[in-house]
Amino acid sequence: MNTLLETVQDTALLFFPDVGELKFAPDLKSKEKKFVGGRQYRTGQLSLVLNPAGDKLTIEWKGYLNKSASYFRIFRVVGFPITTNNIASPSPQ
Repeated sequence: MNTLLETVQDTALLFFPDVGELKFAPDLKSKEKKFVGGRQYRTGQLSLVLNPAGDKLTIEWKGYLNKSASYFRIFRVVGFPITTNNIASPSPQ
């Protein structure tokens, strides 16, 4: 059985295949669990927040282009934990 940290990391790997090792960060005041990490060969921070009910996960990547510019990618996962089995695939047309 996977621990919560392993499950969160496995989910992050579905969105960013180069996720480095994640670690626990202090819980937020709203009782949400926070995890932080990085991506291999990328400058920036990856943070993941799991709601108190454990069914929604937010994945945020803040990358740095240079000293004055950055960019974000934010994913909200409803129905956490997710696996490759329960990701909706496009229907053939």
